[in-house]
Amino acid sequence: MINQFNFEDENNYKLIDAIGASIYWKDKEGHILGCNKYMLKMAGLKDRAKIIGKTDYELCWKNYADEIRAADISVMKTGSYTGEERVNFPNGEQRIYFSTKTQLRDAKGNVIGIAGVSFDITDQKKFVEQEKQQAVNNEQMKIMQIIDVVNASIYWKDKSGHILGCNKYMVDMFGAKDRRELIGKTDYDLYPPEIAGTISKMDTLVMKDGPHESEEQVIFNDEERIYLSAKNRLLDNYGKVIGIVGTSIDITAQKKANQLQLEKETYLAEKNAQKELIKFVDAMQQMMNEFRIKTINEKTGTKLEINDLDKNITLTNRESQTLYYLSLNKSPKDIAAILSIIENKKFAPATIQAVINKQLYPKFGVYNIGQLLEKASMLKLIPFLPGDFNSK
Repeated sequence: MINQFNFEDENNYKLIDAIGASIYWKDKEGHILGCNKYMLKMAGLKDRAKIIGKTDYELCWKNYADEIRAADISVMKTGSYTGEERVNFPNGEQRIYFSTKTQLRDAKGNVIGIAGVSFDITDQKKFVEQEKQQAVNNEQMKIMQIIDVVNASIYWKDKSGHILGCNKYMVDMFGAKDRRELIGKTDYDLYPPEIAGTISKMDTLVMKDGPHESEEQVIFNDEERIYLSAKNRLLDNYGKVIGIVGTSIDITAQKKANQLQLEKETYLAEKNAQKELIKFVDAMQQMMNEFRIKTINEKTGTKLEINDLDKNITLTNRESQTLYYLSLNKSPKDIAAILSIIENKKFAPATIQAVINKQLYPKFGVYNIGQLLEKASMLKLIPFLPGDFNSK
């Protein structure tokens, strides 16, 4: 359209004057050949004749003329351009425009300048920035809500040691009403000088060398507390170190309990050793039972098989007791005498025989003591010690 535009006919400007964007065309040296009223208003002019022949260096946006001129030259070389351009209005207000430019050619197709249109996107940019800032604020709020439920001190400081932020745990730790009471303070405002100096040295080391973990001793209300602190560099958006960020967990109780824990671990180790010994002896006893049962089988010519029902056998306390003493070659009479002493009440041999005949034989599907002990051994249901009896 611009290539066929008659600059002398004012009627031709009516169409482009109605467009709500800056439309303009320039010669190869950057002199304005024509524009619409929107651009005149941008430049603070009313008469189109006063802008014709001027360059961007002579208008109110001259501070950005170098950038605009560079874009125009690029258009004449490459053919087109799209990008953002800034303009300072006479009232001092700065606006941002999205510009699209193309080559201006004569009737023979020779490049004689550029033509462009620039749309004011200032309000859209502000809206987008506001949306971004709101998103950042929302994200920061979420992060604060998350760190406020952490049962440990979380904080970040600048390179001079001033607190930039912290979580609720740290606010409560110092008895402050809110975060504002701590922000801007240093460790020297919160701790005795010798403790603050130690913490400050560690922060400096972290900013220099990176992540570090150590124990820090502090005093609150005349009570010494021990914290396990993990710290790292605090970086800006460009990766530059601007301070430290850290978390400190109160491990005072754990430190005081170390000795008790050591004693407990020793006790558990001894108990585990006893269990392993019991397992070993139990295995030996099982081997002895199996050997004895094998001998009986060889003499009687019988051998028992284990089925799925056998694997679900459960025993009462009395049945376990009886099996245990039977495995020690005790007779029903012997077992009755032993139980009478242990439980301090009279047991008849017939009672034990009834447990064997009416309870154990049917459960195991056997008909004699040898078979009973063989199957119980195969199912590992013979207790190793009297204390291993079922509580049923």
